[in-house]
Amino acid sequence: MTFAMFAHDDTPARAPKKSDPNVFGTLAEWKASPFYRPALKPRARRLWSREEELLVADRYPSETPVREIVPVVGRTIGAIRAKARKMGFFRPKKGLDKNLLLTPPRGVQI
Repeated sequence: MTFAMFAHDDTPARAPKKSDPNVFGTLAEWKASPFYRPALKPRARRLWSREEELLVADRYPSETPVREIVPVVGRTIGAIRAKARKMGFFRPKKGLDKNLLLTPPRGVQI
């Protein structure tokens, strides 16, 4: 449904002026209108530079916490993890050693 349906003449519908305070009573009405366009995030989906990729390649596989890499690279934790995964880098494993899982429990003979 468009505003042109309610127009008395054949003029095309256009967005109301922002200077008119009586057009939308509340912010919710403005956001529900078809003319509302949210502002784009300034850093959303920014391409990775070669320097950023080298920083991730250098620091991510080490035991450096990702929270310390974030201010250096200027990306979120999730973005750094996703980029490292795409580049084929993984963090050192925590917890049990893989070799411990291959040894049989005590008292069991093979």
